[in-house]
Amino acid sequence: MKCCRLYVCTRTDHDESNSDDDEAISAAVAARFESFTMTRATGWFRGRREPVCIVMVATDDEAAVVELARQLRQAMDQEGVGVQCDGTYRRITANI
Repeated sequence: MKCCRLYVCTRTDHDESNSDDDEAISAAVAARFESFTMTRATGWFRGRREPVCIVMVATDDEAAVVELARQLRQAMDQEGVGVQCDGTYRRITANI
């Protein structure tokens, strides 16, 4: 099985409550994957610091991970969601 990661920027800062974002992300992931890990982190996008939720799932179904990234991108109102599977990174946007 591959370990796939999704990098989802959240709508709230680390100093604010992240419970709404966490619930939205975890509900979307749980609908597709029975087991997963979520970790809060800080990322930089285009020179700006952003709160990020990293979701890790073990699966061989990379297409399901990409579809989840599309769903999370739209739900979190993001320009893109990063996906890394088996060492390869790509950014899922509205056009991809």
